[in-house]
Order: sequence, then C-alpha cells, then structure tokens
Amino acid sequence: MEHCVVSRIWEHLNHHHVITTEEHGFRNGMSCETQLTEAMNDWTSTLNKRKGQIDVILLDFL
Repeated sequence: MEHCVVSRIWEHLNHHHVITTEEHGFRNGMSCETQLTEAMNDWTSTLNKRKGQIDVILLDFL
C-alpha cells in the first residue's frame, strides 16, 4: 500500500513540476554525490569568473 501511495504522490509532484531539477534527494539517478558535484561546479565556475563572494548555507535533515 505504501508503495502505491508514494508512487501516486511522486507522479503528482512531477506532473505539476513541484520538485525542481535542482532537487537530488529521493530521485532516480540522483544522490548526495550528484548534488555535491553540481554545487562544486557552480562554485568553482563562479570563482573562475571572479564574480566575488560565494555564500553557502548547508542544511541536513535527518
């Protein structure tokens, strides 16, 4: 039953674009590693363009 409910919720959220492409948690093919890789790429690219300061807030909900 739980699988059916979760599947329908994900279908609804994806259909209505509630979850952005930047969200990596609980998505197929996405993980903490892909999120970290994308973040590091964004940060290093900003630093290479000398666009100034980068502020980062990290939240981890357990």
